[in-house]
Amino acid sequence: MARRAQNVGPYEALELIGLGGGARVWSARHRDGGPLVALKLLAAPAAHAVREAHAVRALDHPNIVALLDIGISPHDLDPEIAAPGSPYLVMELASGGSLAQLRHSLPWPQIRDLLLTTLEALAHAHARGVTHLDLKPGNVLLRSPGSLWRDAMLADFGLARVAHAPDTSQPRFAGTPAFMAPEQIRDDRRRIGPWTDLYSLGCLAWHLLCGHAPFQREDVDGVLRAQLSASLPPLTPLVSAPDGLKGWLDTLLAKDPGARFSFAAEAARALHSMDSFSGASVSLRHWGERPSPRRELLAHPHLGPL
Repeated sequence: MARRAQNVGPYEALELIGLGGGARVWSARHRDGGPLVALKLLAAPAAHAVREAHAVRALDHPNIVALLDIGISPHDLDPEIAAPGSPYLVMELASGGSLAQLRHSLPWPQIRDLLLTTLEALAHAHARGVTHLDLKPGNVLLRSPGSLWRDAMLADFGLARVAHAPDTSQPRFAGTPAFMAPEQIRDDRRRIGPWTDLYSLGCLAWHLLCGHAPFQREDVDGVLRAQLSASLPPLTPLVSAPDGLKGWLDTLLAKDPGARFSFAAEAARALHSMDSFSGASVSLRHWGERPSPRRELLAHPHLGPL
């Protein structure tokens, strides 16, 4: 936590709420008032911030964290807050934590809700030329404590690829090894697309079902090699799951991108029709039609999409 509120542009950084991935995230508030926001201060070059800004500003979906502002922190900033002169992003604040903080198994209907919600968010992004490339538990957030799983939000587009955006190249192997598709590990940019995110979604689904990603090895190199060439291990879910789930995961986690689902809606349709559970809260008929719950946030005179 900060010893005292620190000014970062027109914002006051209040409390450290996240650390890692080359960024520090603080709860913050505009000095002229308004709602609490997430202030993401980046240690990476400004190109990282430009990439994320280009990605998120094109998106407007209730299950994707909104980007509200972008700037450069002052050179006299307390180093406890972030490196002086580092770029910052102001995001919608999700106070319910992330899936990485989940300490218990969810029942299958809730897992299915969560997967359908994430697929809906991905479909929105993919339709606008944005590929996330870092889908993992830590980047799926809950809007508030006690939120329903249909209120989960996709966050952190810092590695995203945006069609027709300026070239902001990223290093090879950028991503999280346990959730990376083979073509992403190889940096085969001609073969990266929506299906790359769907491979990561398969790893996320496996994590939710089994308590870990599909490939567990002693070191990062071992995980990368397994993603490239190892067969999937037996599926041993911790919860009761429907028939057909293994085949769905096999399709998502195919080594060859051409053997996977091509689109998020295709994967969602297969998941939605897989079993007789009636607990799913996301209907495919309403994709893209649900109103955003962020109108009050975006209506504040000092906040709003870039």
